Amino acid sequence: MKELIQESLSSVDREFRPNELAYLALTTKIENPLRDRWAFMLHRKANASLTVAREWRRTDIAVLENEIPRALIELKAMYTFDAALDQENVSGFCDAMEEDQEKAQLLSTRETDIYTALLATHPHSAVQKAHERVIKYRPGINSALRRYGGSDAVANAAVEAVNRRLAEKNIIAFGCLDGGRAFEIDTQVLYWLIKVK
Repeated sequence: MKELIQESLSSVDREFRPNELAYLALTTKIENPLRDRWAFMLHRKANASLTVAREWRRTDIAVLENEIPRALIELKAMYTFDAALDQENVSGFCDAMEEDQEKAQLLSTRETDIYTALLATHPHSAVQKAHERVIKYRPGINSALRRYGGSDAVANAAVEAVNRRLAEKNIIAFGCLDGGRAFEIDTQVLYWLIKVK
Protein backbone atom coordinates (compact mmCIF):
# COMPACT_ATOMS: atom_id res chain seq x y z
CA MET A 1 0.00 0.00 0.00
CA LYS A 2 2.79 2.42 0.94
CA GLU A 3 4.50 1.99 -2.45
CA LEU A 4 1.22 2.52 -4.31
CA ILE A 5 0.53 5.73 -2.41
CA GLN A 6 4.07 7.08 -2.83
CA GLU A 7 4.29 6.22 -6.53
CA SER A 8 0.86 7.59 -7.37
CA LEU A 9 1.47 10.91 -5.61
CA SER A 10 4.85 11.35 -7.31
CA SER A 11 3.26 10.94 -10.75
CA VAL A 12 -0.18 12.49 -10.26
CA ASP A 13 0.87 15.55 -12.28
CA ARG A 14 0.64 13.33 -15.39
CA GLU A 15 -3.10 12.95 -14.75
CA PHE A 16 -3.68 16.60 -15.66
CA ARG A 17 -3.79 17.98 -19.17
CA PRO A 18 -0.81 20.11 -20.19
CA ASN A 19 -0.73 23.32 -18.10
CA GLU A 20 -3.96 22.39 -16.26
CA LEU A 21 -2.28 21.85 -12.90
CA ALA A 22 -0.62 25.29 -13.14
CA TYR A 23 -3.95 26.91 -13.99
CA LEU A 24 -5.73 25.22 -11.08
CA ALA A 25 -2.91 25.81 -8.61
CA LEU A 26 -2.87 29.54 -9.40
CA THR A 27 -6.65 30.05 -9.37
CA THR A 28 -7.92 27.82 -6.57
CA LYS A 29 -6.81 25.92 -3.51
CA ILE A 30 -4.99 22.99 -5.14
CA GLU A 31 -5.93 20.54 -2.40
CA ASN A 32 -9.27 19.53 -3.92
CA PRO A 33 -8.32 19.18 -7.61
CA LEU A 34 -5.20 17.22 -6.70
CA ARG A 35 -7.13 15.05 -4.24
CA ASP A 36 -9.68 14.18 -6.92
CA ARG A 37 -7.08 13.17 -9.53
CA TRP A 38 -5.04 11.25 -6.98
CA ALA A 39 -8.11 9.36 -5.76
CA PHE A 40 -9.10 8.42 -9.30
CA MET A 41 -5.56 7.31 -10.05
CA LEU A 42 -5.58 5.11 -6.93
CA HIS A 43 -9.00 3.78 -7.98
CA ARG A 44 -7.58 2.71 -11.35
CA LYS A 45 -4.44 1.15 -9.88
CA ALA A 46 -5.91 -0.56 -6.80
CA ASN A 47 -6.64 -4.26 -6.93
CA ALA A 48 -10.23 -5.47 -7.23
CA SER A 49 -10.65 -6.07 -3.49
CA LEU A 50 -10.07 -2.38 -2.69
CA THR A 51 -12.40 0.58 -2.98
CA VAL A 52 -11.01 4.10 -3.15
CA ALA A 53 -13.34 6.77 -1.78
CA ARG A 54 -13.24 10.55 -1.63
CA GLU A 55 -14.61 12.32 1.44
CA TRP A 56 -15.26 9.02 3.22
CA ARG A 57 -16.44 10.02 6.68
CA ARG A 58 -14.88 13.43 6.00
CA THR A 59 -11.50 11.93 5.11
CA ASP A 60 -9.94 13.26 1.91
CA ILE A 61 -9.09 9.82 0.48
CA ALA A 62 -9.82 6.40 1.95
CA VAL A 63 -8.73 3.02 0.63
CA LEU A 64 -11.24 0.48 1.90
CA GLU A 65 -11.36 -3.29 1.90
CA ASN A 66 -14.82 -4.65 2.76
CA GLU A 67 -15.71 -1.28 4.31
CA ILE A 68 -12.60 -1.41 6.55
CA PRO A 69 -10.11 1.42 6.04
CA ARG A 70 -6.72 0.15 4.91
CA ALA A 71 -5.35 3.64 4.25
CA LEU A 72 -6.58 7.12 5.12
CA ILE A 73 -5.03 10.14 3.43
CA GLU A 74 -5.48 13.78 4.45
CA LEU A 75 -4.18 16.73 2.42
CA LYS A 76 -3.39 20.33 3.30
CA ALA A 77 -2.42 23.04 0.83
CA MET A 78 -0.43 26.26 1.04
CA TYR A 79 1.88 28.35 -1.14
CA THR A 80 5.65 28.45 -0.82
CA PHE A 81 5.36 32.15 0.03
CA ASP A 82 3.37 31.18 3.14
CA ALA A 83 6.42 29.44 4.59
CA ALA A 84 9.03 31.78 3.11
CA LEU A 85 7.49 35.05 4.32
CA ASP A 86 6.44 33.85 7.77
CA GLN A 87 8.48 30.84 8.72
CA GLU A 88 6.63 30.52 12.02
CA ASN A 89 3.27 30.57 10.22
CA VAL A 90 4.09 27.25 8.59
CA SER A 91 3.18 25.80 11.97
CA GLY A 92 -0.45 26.67 11.29
CA PHE A 93 -0.48 24.37 8.27
CA CYS A 94 1.42 21.67 10.15
CA ASP A 95 -0.94 22.00 13.13
CA ALA A 96 -3.87 21.48 10.75
CA MET A 97 -2.16 18.33 9.46
CA GLU A 98 -1.91 17.05 13.02
CA GLU A 99 -5.62 17.73 13.56
CA ASP A 100 -6.39 15.74 10.42
CA GLN A 101 -4.14 12.97 11.70
CA GLU A 102 -6.07 12.82 14.98
CA LYS A 103 -9.37 12.71 13.08
CA ALA A 104 -8.09 9.84 10.95
CA GLN A 105 -6.87 7.93 13.98
CA LEU A 106 -10.42 7.93 15.33
CA LEU A 107 -11.58 6.21 12.12
CA SER A 108 -8.70 3.77 11.90
CA THR A 109 -8.15 0.18 12.97
CA ARG A 110 -4.83 -1.46 13.83
CA GLU A 111 -4.50 -2.39 10.15
CA THR A 112 -5.03 1.15 8.85
CA ASP A 113 -2.14 3.17 7.45
CA ILE A 114 -2.58 6.91 7.94
CA TYR A 115 -0.93 9.45 5.67
CA THR A 116 -0.91 13.23 5.60
CA ALA A 117 0.32 15.26 2.65
CA LEU A 118 1.31 18.91 2.60
CA LEU A 119 1.11 20.59 -0.82
CA ALA A 120 2.81 23.90 -1.62
CA THR A 121 2.03 25.76 -4.83
CA HIS A 122 5.20 27.38 -6.17
CA PRO A 123 4.91 30.04 -8.91
CA HIS A 124 8.23 30.80 -10.63
CA SER A 125 7.54 34.42 -11.49
CA ALA A 126 5.55 37.43 -10.39
CA VAL A 127 1.87 37.87 -11.13
CA GLN A 128 1.32 40.67 -13.62
CA LYS A 129 -1.27 43.37 -12.99
CA ALA A 130 -3.44 42.05 -15.84
CA HIS A 131 -4.04 38.87 -13.80
CA GLU A 132 -4.26 40.33 -10.31
CA ARG A 133 -7.96 39.49 -9.93
CA VAL A 134 -7.59 36.04 -11.47
CA ILE A 135 -4.66 34.59 -9.56
CA LYS A 136 -5.15 33.95 -5.87
CA TYR A 137 -2.70 35.49 -3.43
CA ARG A 138 -0.95 37.83 -5.87
CA PRO A 139 0.38 40.08 -3.09
CA GLY A 140 2.01 37.18 -1.23
CA ILE A 141 3.51 35.68 -4.37
CA ASN A 142 5.00 38.98 -5.54
CA SER A 143 6.17 40.02 -2.07
CA ALA A 144 8.09 36.77 -1.55
CA LEU A 145 9.74 37.01 -4.97
CA ARG A 146 10.83 40.61 -4.23
CA ARG A 147 12.11 39.78 -0.75
CA TYR A 148 14.10 36.71 -1.79
CA GLY A 149 15.16 37.90 -5.23
CA GLY A 150 13.82 34.93 -7.18
CA SER A 151 11.72 31.81 -7.15
CA ASP A 152 14.54 29.37 -6.30
CA ALA A 153 15.32 31.30 -3.11
CA VAL A 154 11.61 31.36 -2.17
CA ALA A 155 11.36 27.61 -2.69
CA ASN A 156 14.53 26.96 -0.68
CA ALA A 157 13.31 29.10 2.23
CA ALA A 158 9.93 27.36 2.18
CA VAL A 159 11.45 23.87 2.07
CA GLU A 160 13.81 24.70 4.94
CA ALA A 161 10.94 26.07 7.06
CA VAL A 162 8.68 23.09 6.41
CA ASN A 163 11.48 20.58 6.98
CA ARG A 164 12.31 22.22 10.32
CA ARG A 165 8.68 22.01 11.40
CA LEU A 166 8.26 18.42 10.20
CA ALA A 167 11.67 17.21 11.45
CA GLU A 168 10.07 14.86 13.98
CA LYS A 169 7.65 13.39 11.44
CA ASN A 170 8.03 10.26 9.32
CA ILE A 171 8.42 11.92 5.90
CA ILE A 172 8.38 9.07 3.39
CA ALA A 173 8.38 11.19 0.24
CA PHE A 174 9.24 14.73 -0.81
CA GLY A 175 8.99 15.90 -4.37
CA CYS A 176 7.86 18.35 -6.96
CA LEU A 177 4.95 18.04 -9.36
CA ASP A 178 5.26 19.85 -12.69
CA GLY A 179 2.21 22.02 -13.17
CA GLY A 180 3.19 23.47 -16.49
CA ARG A 181 2.50 27.12 -17.30
CA ALA A 182 -0.52 29.38 -16.92
CA PHE A 183 -0.82 33.16 -17.10
CA GLU A 184 2.82 33.22 -18.26
CA ILE A 185 3.92 31.66 -14.95
CA ASP A 186 5.67 28.31 -14.69
CA THR A 187 4.23 26.58 -11.65
CA GLN A 188 5.10 23.56 -9.54
CA VAL A 189 3.48 21.91 -6.56
CA LEU A 190 5.88 20.70 -3.89
CA TYR A 191 4.73 17.89 -1.64
CA TRP A 192 5.67 16.22 1.62
CA LEU A 193 4.08 12.82 2.33
CA ILE A 194 4.06 11.64 5.93
CA LYS A 195 3.20 8.13 7.08
CA VAL A 196 1.69 8.43 10.52
CA LYS A 197 1.22 4.74 11.29
